[in-house]
Amino acid sequence: MRALRRILALIYLLSGALVIAMFAGYLFSPAARNIEVLFQKPAVRIVLLACMVILGLGTLVATIRMMVHRRVVTCVHPQANPDIEVSLAAIESVARSAAQDPTALIESVEGRVVGRDADQVRVHIDAIALGRDNLTERAQRIQGRVAHALDTMLGAAGATVRVRFLPSKTTITTQEVTRE
Repeated sequence: MRALRRILALIYLLSGALVIAMFAGYLFSPAARNIEVLFQKPAVRIVLLACMVILGLGTLVATIRMMVHRRVVTCVHPQANPDIEVSLAAIESVARSAAQDPTALIESVEGRVVGRDADQVRVHIDAIALGRDNLTERAQRIQGRVAHALDTMLGAAGATVRVRFLPSKTTITTQEVTRE
C-alpha cells in the first residue's frame, strides 16, 4: 500500500510540474509562440488534459479526506459527561494491572475510545498462556476482571474487553563467549 501511495504521489507531482511548466512557458517565455504551436497538436492537448484530470482528482481526494478526517480521541467521558475525562493511558494501566494472571503472561494492552459521545472503551489484551489447559476459562477470567476494574474506575458500564492468546513458541540459544 505504501508503494502504491508513493507511485500515485509521484504521478501527481509530475502532472502538476508539467501543467505548471506549460502554463508558465506560454505566459512568460520568449518562446511562447513555440509553445502555442505545441498546443495545436492533439497529443499534447490530450496529455495536458490527462494531467489536469489527475490534478483535479488528487485535489478532490485530498479535500474529501480532510472533510471526513476524525480526530483521535484520547479521553473517555464516562456516562457522556463532558466535564469528566479519563485518559486512555490510565485505562490501559488499570486494564494491565487487572489482567495479571499467574497462568498467563500479558504481552500488550491496547485501548481505544469508541461511541458517539466518547463514553465507551474497547480494550484488546494479547497474552501468552503458560500452559495448554482450558484457555477459554482463562480468557473469560481475565476478561471479567478487566471489565469489572474498568467499570469500577469509570463508574459506569462501558468497557468491552477482548483477550487473545498468542503462540508461546520460545527458543533458547546458548552461545559460548571466549575472553581474549
